[in-house]
Amino acid sequence: MKILMALMLAAVPGVVGAQPAPIPPPPPATTVQGHQQVIHTVRCTVDAAGKRDCTEQSGVAPKGGPLEVLDQFSTLMRKGDIRTAADLLADDATIYEGGEAESKVEYLAGHADADAKFLAGTTQSNRRRQARVLNGMASINTVDRVSKDGKSYDTAETAVLMETPQGWKILSLHWSSRKLDTTKQN
Repeated sequence: MKILMALMLAAVPGVVGAQPAPIPPPPPATTVQGHQQVIHTVRCTVDAAGKRDCTEQSGVAPKGGPLEVLDQFSTLMRKGDIRTAADLLADDATIYEGGEAESKVEYLAGHADADAKFLAGTTQSNRRRQARVLNGMASINTVDRVSKDGKSYDTAETAVLMETPQGWKILSLHWSSRKLDTTKQN
C-alpha cells in the first residue's frame, strides 16, 4: 500500500524530488450499495512552498469512472470480447495470476482466451469492494463468489487504474481464487 501511495504522490505536480507532507489516513472502505457503487475520491494540490491541500469526497461512482471501466472489462471478458476488453488495458499493463506476471501483450497472446472461456456462463455475486481514487489513480479491491457448473470459487481481484486523456485505463490486475468445498457449510 505504501508503494501505491508513493506512486500516486509522484503524479502530483510539484512533488517530484520534494519531501511531501504525510498523506491523510485512508477513508473507510467503499461498499456496493444496492446497484450503486460508492467511491471515495481524494484530490490534492501542492503549492510552490510544498504545502499540500487535499479535498475528499464520497459519492456514487461516476459514469466512465474506474469502477465502471473495471466492471466493463469483466463483462467484456465474460462475453468473450477480448479485443474490446484489451482496449481498457494500458499499453504497459501487467496481469498477475497463478503466481506469474504477464505484460498486456503476453496476456492477450496467452491465456486471456482461457480466462474468457472460463468466465462465460459464470454467475457472480459481489461480496465486498473497496475503491479509492487519488489524483487520477484508483485502487479497487474486490472479493466475489463465482459459480459455474455446480462449482463455486471465492475470488479476489486487486486493480490499479490511471486516468488518461482516453479515459480510465487498467494498469495492473492481480487475481487469485480458491475452489470452495461444497461438502462443508460456508
